[in-house]
Amino acid sequence: MEFQQVYAKCAVRQRPAVMEGLPLSEEEYVVLAERALKIWYAAILAQPMKNYTPTAELDLVWHCHILDMHNYAGFLQQLGIKIGHVPFSVRKQTIWHSISLRAS
Repeated sequence: MEFQQVYAKCAVRQRPAVMEGLPLSEEEYVVLAERALKIWYAAILAQPMKNYTPTAELDLVWHCHILDMHNYAGFLQQLGIKIGHVPFSVRKQTIWHSISLRAS
């Protein structure tokens, strides 16, 4: 699956007011946010039993990917993993995400 910057652009639009302005120009943010999401997924694949909690910035981009449900499901199927998302309000009481490898 080819990544596009659509998820990072979505994150720019979804930023809550409490996060204030972008830390970079929008163009730089989009490029770096997309790259960060790819690196985060690669880290999960490399060590699936570790708990990789995303930063608030990365969570916005990941959430935008999750909202593209059909593509997100296909992406996870290609990777052979499941990454569960726990809402922020529940995060303090539970593990941030759960990962399971599919039996091949």
